[in-house]
Amino acid sequence: MTRKEAMAFAISVGKPIRHNSFSKGEFVQYKGKELVDEEGTILPQQEFWAIRSGGSWENGWEEYKRIDMTKEKLLEKAREFEKKNKSFTWKPIDFPEDMTEENTLDELVSEGDNMYDALKEAVKLISDLADELEYKIEVED
Repeated sequence: MTRKEAMAFAISVGKPIRHNSFSKGEFVQYKGKELVDEEGTILPQQEFWAIRSGGSWENGWEEYKRIDMTKEKLLEKAREFEKKNKSFTWKPIDFPEDMTEENTLDELVSEGDNMYDALKEAVKLISDLADELEYKIEVED
């Protein structure tokens, strides 16, 4: 939608809008007569729209669609990931036929170690996030 359409939509409907140049998760929304960003920071409206006028700012606006995932669903997916990846084995897809080159084995070991460490870190992070989410769900209920 155009800039003017986006402004009218945001004011009349009160739903968040974003420009296609915004980063993922960034949006603005009218709450009452105030323009706020995704963090709830009140923005100076005239300045916000003055800076974002002309050129590519005249088009490329859309309603911001929130991800439709409940805390419980997110927690369920995190726990599934954690369980599925509790243990893992790295198996190279393109295992070299000729292992006589001195560097080949070192490269495979190094690549495997890096992949193992990255997945291990991801599992730990998801586990920590799931724990935090579980705590927040308990506190809110």
